[in-house]
Amino acid sequence: MGYTVREQWHRHYADGHGFRPLGDAERALLAEHAPVPAPEHGGRALDVGCGTGELAVHLASLGYAVDAVDYADSALERARARDTEGGVRWLRLDVERDDPAALHPAGYDLITLRLAYAFLRDRDRVLRSLGERLRAGGALVVITPTADRTPAERRDIALDEDEIARLRAGWARSTRREAEGLAVLVLRHPRARDTAVAGPRPYPGRENVPLPPPAPHEPEHQQAAGNRHRQVDRQRLGHPVPARPPRGAQEHPEEDEQTDDQPGRERGGTAHGGLLPHQ
Repeated sequence: MGYTVREQWHRHYADGHGFRPLGDAERALLAEHAPVPAPEHGGRALDVGCGTGELAVHLASLGYAVDAVDYADSALERARARDTEGGVRWLRLDVERDDPAALHPAGYDLITLRLAYAFLRDRDRVLRSLGERLRAGGALVVITPTADRTPAERRDIALDEDEIARLRAGWARSTRREAEGLAVLVLRHPRARDTAVAGPRPYPGRENVPLPPPAPHEPEHQQAAGNRHRQVDRQRLGHPVPARPPRGAQEHPEEDEQTDDQPGRERGGTAHGGLLPHQ
């Protein structure tokens, strides 16, 4: 596809295109690994890159209060039309560049990126930011095509094994499952920034897309002071403030694990025809 700007995505959806429908295997894995919290806890979900809204509406039907974001107006128009129950709050937002103030200040129990992560330019920064919005015990779920099952001309929609390993390295606990040719990554307990893999990694077709400017370097004592001030500000504004271990310590060492499907356990088919966005 090679889309890199908002106008291209707007045209994609305005012309009636979309992505593969949400499959039964994906629904089953979400129910297994990201069950809705008890009603008294007010389960809340965020769907990033929601497209035409199928996953967001499904999560709302399960009982989540859902925020769904996309930066293509035409996608959101189609998503609102799908949401006949009015159970989703639809937000026009570019998660890489826009002010995230519209997101719920109390955080989320579930954050999903379905067929969206491969298109991010500064992936590590975006996942760190989203991880800070997870409530205690929450999960971030990435659903993505894999490069070994994607034709070369569609490489930009998929992740290779190195990219998947890099993604998982930022989390103390990760589970990988397969669903109809897609990798489903369930990530919990984001690591402290010092232990995560740092920096953006370009991938085919996106090397020349500009990044937001990096934060200026600060001496260590200034960083620590700044972090304390930012934490106070987040508390004052009602934003979730995730607990962090001492500098250099590993988060949740008792849960530092990666779990993968064993060969032959894949759910559903693997044909390329089901893997690609609908054209």
